[in-house]
Amino acid sequence: FDTDTWLIMREDPARPRAVVKRITDREQCEKYLLLTWNPDPSKWRLHGLYETLEAADFIVTWNNPVPAASL
Repeated sequence: FDTDTWLIMREDPARPRAVVKRITDREQCEKYLLLTWNPDPSKWRLHGLYETLEAADFIVTWNNPVPAASL
């Protein structure tokens, strides 16, 4: 999305599943905030703080549909 914000896409190519924001802590170390996505940014909610972008991305699950029972 920008140099410090990533939209994590999963099943729906038009609707992000989560947002990751890069921040810098007091020791000048990068951290990654994982936020639940909502079309209204005021409704984004913190899910966790991670050491790497890859770790934050790994936490965002895929919705795997349950296969229909065979007849």
